[in-house]
Amino acid sequence: MKKTYTTERNISKKLFEYKEEWNKFMRDETVDTEIIPEYILKSWKISKEYGVNPNVLKNNSIIYYGKKNQIPEESRQLIKYQVILKELADIAEENGFNFLFVDTNLKAIYFDSELHNLFQKPQIDEVLFMGSDCSEKIIGTSSMSVALRENRSVQLIAAQHYNQEFHNTHCSASPIYSEDGSKIGVLNLSSNNMSKIYESRILLDVLIEIFRIRLKEEKTLLRKNVLLINQLENESEDGYIMLDGNEDVVYYNKNAIKLLNISENGNLKSSLSQNIDKLKLNDFKYSQEQYIQIAGNNVKFKLIEFYGFEENTEKIIVISKVDKNQVTLKPKESEDGLLNFTNIVGKSIDIREAKNLGIQIAKTDLPILIFGETGTGKEMFAQSIHNSSNRREGPFVPINCGAIPLELVESELFGYESGAFTGALRTGKKGKIEVAEGGTLFLDEIESMPMSVQIKLLRALSSRKIVKVGGTKSISIDIRIVSATKKDLLKEADKDNFREDLYYRISTFILKLPPLRERTDDIEILLNHFIEEYRQRSNYCTGRYSKEFLEALKKYYWRGNVREFKNVIQRAVVLAGDKGKIDIDHLPDNIRSSYIYKNTKEKLVEILSEKKYSNALKIGEEIIIKDVLNTTDYNINQSAKLLGITRSTLYKKIQKNPCLINKKEL
Repeated sequence: MKKTYTTERNISKKLFEYKEEWNKFMRDETVDTEIIPEYILKSWKISKEYGVNPNVLKNNSIIYYGKKNQIPEESRQLIKYQVILKELADIAEENGFNFLFVDTNLKAIYFDSELHNLFQKPQIDEVLFMGSDCSEKIIGTSSMSVALRENRSVQLIAAQHYNQEFHNTHCSASPIYSEDGSKIGVLNLSSNNMSKIYESRILLDVLIEIFRIRLKEEKTLLRKNVLLINQLENESEDGYIMLDGNEDVVYYNKNAIKLLNISENGNLKSSLSQNIDKLKLNDFKYSQEQYIQIAGNNVKFKLIEFYGFEENTEKIIVISKVDKNQVTLKPKESEDGLLNFTNIVGKSIDIREAKNLGIQIAKTDLPILIFGETGTGKEMFAQSIHNSSNRREGPFVPINCGAIPLELVESELFGYESGAFTGALRTGKKGKIEVAEGGTLFLDEIESMPMSVQIKLLRALSSRKIVKVGGTKSISIDIRIVSATKKDLLKEADKDNFREDLYYRISTFILKLPPLRERTDDIEILLNHFIEEYRQRSNYCTGRYSKEFLEALKKYYWRGNVREFKNVIQRAVVLAGDKGKIDIDHLPDNIRSSYIYKNTKEKLVEILSEKKYSNALKIGEEIIIKDVLNTTDYNINQSAKLLGITRSTLYKKIQKNPCLINKKEL
């Protein structure tokens, strides 16, 4: 995500320039956007339109949540993080900054008690309290309102603020996000010490990283607890056996003992382990069923894997008694080379849940909408659904609605009759819908489909009939529709870009595919898979890679998801050649830079979380420079380029701190 900060050496000159431009704006004169960026000027204009007094911060204008039950539900949920927020506020205070956290409505959720020191008049107790409105409508331009609108980190210095009450401060703010990627609020650091402008940016990133880690821990624990609550019920007729990461029995219920016909007089865990050994767990696919006969009973086993808090793979085995006529063979894997769910690589919970749902809904003939970012494998899932369905003997016909010129989408989809338009074939042509007869039509990027074609498609799906372009005869169709999109179609419908009635027609089932950045458990699996795939086609690669290479892959954002990941691995394999192992040097510059940046933040988080606040920022700079020098093998030119400074500046820093070129740990 793009970060926007101001970094000037001669801050006194800049403070003067900001004030001059602010005065110009107040006199309705033209503002120099080289000094005041467009996004700040835009906020100034909004503040002015709201009639905000730029000279006074009126406490009687503050709008707030008066009672707890008036606070919106999404904001009430944030209150439970007050312990974490207090920790962040303490870290900010130790480093000389004031801390404020607001929700997405710019209402104050948490702030430290020293915030009044920022104001030229000490009236914070009258102005700011739980639920105070910090929007442009009340206080004018602030780093919080701009960061929320621009959806990025922002720093405002002195007279870049609209209200004069803030002209002696600098503020850095950034949106923060929940585990599902939704925005939950804005974190703001501020100080009236102008020598700390640069430091605030580093500390802000550190605090956001701490918050993200805590949210992730919360989700991990919640997922584990919910699973245990739902699955390990003694009242259930099913039996449950829970195994730890070493596949040792750690829990079982009475029904498991009964169904496996185990005597309660002996060593129960030993007897359970013997029965489990028969299942050959290493060959047991996630959520797949196996049937064995024990003491005359037909018993069905189902395996569920999940990740415990210490990242060990734990397992729950669900045991059910079934009649003989219910016993079926284990699903057979594809032998014809066609894509199916066994070809989808990954063991993370999210991808396994997506595969499991895909297997279930493939058995129906109802329409499916696959939602996921670019490169997450939407077409691969669509093909797997088709090849696992009753229509697998029929054709799978994909069409990318976004790759066809708008004027040709209708004829490509519905076909056309002879002479339907200039350039049409004499014999006419079948459309993709007709070609897909008896099989599956895959509509990729369906959000790009023109509105006129959406209407015609809706009519076709309702009547199960189509009419070719230029024709009058109705043609009956028997197809299954699988659509894919990277956009929220209901939001597109609100913007009149997509028909809401068509959305409900194509989305009986919605299959959400997780982005790769949420599948860090799968990074190493995918890496080994693609390396092996490339080795089978060439003699280029030894298959070995460094620990730093793997860590860099795990920490990268992966906008292009698996598609981008595969390209990066192929590039690294070729650069590594057939002798050495793949290393971080074989990665593109942007991934290497991202690794250095995130690795540095983690080290800073460790320093601050251990309350080693003294010289934390100085240590942070040392860590950054040392990491970059190590990565480039102490190449000054490359290191300076990655750090964004000149060679002479880097030499000066090394001269001041000789330990930077000492290859031992700091």
